[in-house]
Amino acid sequence: MSRPNPTFGELLRQQRQMRGLTQARLAQDAGLSVRGVSDLERGRKQAPRQSTLHLLIEALHLEGAAAAALVATAAPRRRPEISPTKRDNLPIALTSFVGREQDSADVAAALASARLLTLVGTGGIGKTRLALDVAGAVSERYRNGAWLVELAGLA
Repeated sequence: MSRPNPTFGELLRQQRQMRGLTQARLAQDAGLSVRGVSDLERGRKQAPRQSTLHLLIEALHLEGAAAAALVATAAPRRRPEISPTKRDNLPIALTSFVGREQDSADVAAALASARLLTLVGTGGIGKTRLALDVAGAVSERYRNGAWLVELAGLA
């Protein structure tokens, strides 16, 4: 018997089992690790990144209410209006973004008149967090949304 408000992991497991898939098969179809799927189902990971969520929705062939239900059970987002068909890879914000409203507004305004914007400053001051906040806020302006590209690992 299922709970009235299932967790993300419980709902993911239900959807996988309804389709007769093993964790290994779902992981393969979604391009994820078996351990990652297992950790999500067991609640070891509370919720996936947004990009992982979209891969799971596609691999399970979820549409409409079923996709929306899976999205709704993921960790609280700062953008609750997110659609299960949205295409971006921005990580889900697990904390609120307080006290930098003016910085966000300034960056968004600068981005409105530029194709590329670089944030510079000392490490640890919140450049990435600011960029992610602005990207999430303005992604609807762009046909293909907003995408995070990690460059730190490149030499």
